[in-house]
Amino acid sequence: MSEFTHILAQSVYPLNRFIEMMLHKYQIENVVFIIEGLKGQRSIEELMRTADPLGYFPEMKNIQPIDGDDYASLYQSVLIDLPVGLYFRKFLNEVTAGAVMDSNQDIDSKFIAEVMKDYSLQQI
Repeated sequence: MSEFTHILAQSVYPLNRFIEMMLHKYQIENVVFIIEGLKGQRSIEELMRTADPLGYFPEMKNIQPIDGDDYASLYQSVLIDLPVGLYFRKFLNEVTAGAVMDSNQDIDSKFIAEVMKDYSLQQI
């Protein structure tokens, strides 16, 4: 990661944007890893030590355990602010768009939580 950081610091657009996008895969994997670990009652400190260094970003330590399957509140409180929040936002928009067309319901956090129960964290 130190080599990536050095190259990133020395580069300009579009190379720096490309390098940042290369790291998004690892960041998404770290988010899923931390959420799964928190659901398994592991401490955030332990999870941070074992997360992939290529996917590190400072906001990772702000991810908190969720109550049950309340992915909607997790999304609202944490994922929007993460560097990879764009990908989670796209996924959530696709999921809710399909569900709304099928059911003609308004979108709220309860509705999102119901829709999200059909997906595992790996699918998300």
